[in-house]
Amino acid sequence: MKHPLQASFLAFLAALCISATSRASEPVRFLVLGDCRNYPGFTTLLKSAKALPDGPGTFVITPGDIDPPDLVRTEIAKTIGKNIPWFPVVGNHDANKTSMTYLRNYLAKELPALFPPHISAFTPGPPGAAESTYSFDAGPVHIAVINEYWDGTKTRDADFKSREDVVPALNQWLDADLKKSTQPWKIVVGHEPAFPQADQDWSRLEPKVNSERHAESSLNAKVEHRDAFVKTLADNHVTAYFCGHTHRYSRFQMPNTSIWQIDSAQARGETKSWKYDAFLIVAASDTEFKVSVYRNLKTRGTFELTDHLDLPTPAATPAATQAATQLQPTPPPAKPPANNTSPETNAPIPQAGRV
Repeated sequence: MKHPLQASFLAFLAALCISATSRASEPVRFLVLGDCRNYPGFTTLLKSAKALPDGPGTFVITPGDIDPPDLVRTEIAKTIGKNIPWFPVVGNHDANKTSMTYLRNYLAKELPALFPPHISAFTPGPPGAAESTYSFDAGPVHIAVINEYWDGTKTRDADFKSREDVVPALNQWLDADLKKSTQPWKIVVGHEPAFPQADQDWSRLEPKVNSERHAESSLNAKVEHRDAFVKTLADNHVTAYFCGHTHRYSRFQMPNTSIWQIDSAQARGETKSWKYDAFLIVAASDTEFKVSVYRNLKTRGTFELTDHLDLPTPAATPAATQAATQLQPTPPPAKPPANNTSPETNAPIPQAGRV
């Protein structure tokens, strides 16, 4: 049985969706931050992103764990702007009746009315997850958002009945969606990493402290489905998979692919774990895809550029030549972290400022 919101959602989108071709060349800039769960310090990261010389961009993506979502939406609107589109992703803490009821309503009724001209081709997900799985084009970037807690059925509340999984029905939808896109860049956003990593910075700065989380309770808990998902990304020349869940920042090139897994860490600003906070700025044109990572590694609330990725299109560049440049705000360690195979530079580090 089709969810009542789904019918109105599909009808609304059919009238709203516009062709992506006329806007495909317009550069785009957007903010990625997640695992905030409405901690009071979430506002600090939003203000720091807004204080950047070029601002936070024209929309926000949160890779899950955003409960309660109504308060997170309110904070984004108050801090960055009431009309900025917010693209939420379902996390394990959002996979419940209360959060999903709000997210279904927001995605079906509020979000489409906020689209700026460079966001187009909004496509709902498969029946059973039509509101919580979706894709759209933002300038030259095709973005697919997936709900990793959908069980693959069409039953009521099926969109929060699974755990740690890209079920075959979701992977099939994703494959078909990515195949339809002709954008030069394709990214996928979900909550859980395919290959959980320790914190890229703190595993170096505090090597005796284990910074791993969810090492066995991410998409790798179901290896067969995880590998099928990674194959879909590779077959469709996806540039990057953005995720969260671990509360630890890392970027990791998936084995035998050109795909970067980028874990956005957390955005909490709270007393005990503030050092793990991060926010990401993505900027893309037809020929460039850049990810800038800001963290407060030294002083709580003072966010600096700590990592920067400048990626070529995977369709045009072999995996062996894909490179990312890491900026180090602290002296480099005697031994680089195991999953960092990229060169370092001495580029100046701009500050977003203390807010």
